[in-house]
Amino acid sequence: MTIVAVTLLATLVGSSNLPTLQVVESLPAEIAYLSIAAGVLAVLAWNAGIGILGAANGVLFINLVPITAFAIGVAQGHRFGAGEFIGVVLVIGALLANNIATRAPARPLMTRPKFA
Repeated sequence: MTIVAVTLLATLVGSSNLPTLQVVESLPAEIAYLSIAAGVLAVLAWNAGIGILGAANGVLFINLVPITAFAIGVAQGHRFGAGEFIGVVLVIGALLANNIATRAPARPLMTRPKFA
């Protein structure tokens, strides 16, 4: 629903144009792939993965996507600056710290008095 709303808004303000019917008809395999494989199957696989890994690990995994993109850029020879490397370290550190902190057993804030 969000994609439809954003697309309609972008079309109304003129920053995007709807494809013509000829363009849509010329790309049936691509549209089918995006609709079925990249849309439906990917969401089902993601939900199954979250069910297996748990929410904390799922969040850790999805937040590593920008780090993976960064690593691919490095592998392709892109030269990043010091600020970008610092950002990567901060993101990885924050993700790991949050993941570890949410796994630690919670301590009670106060103990209840014991009565005989």
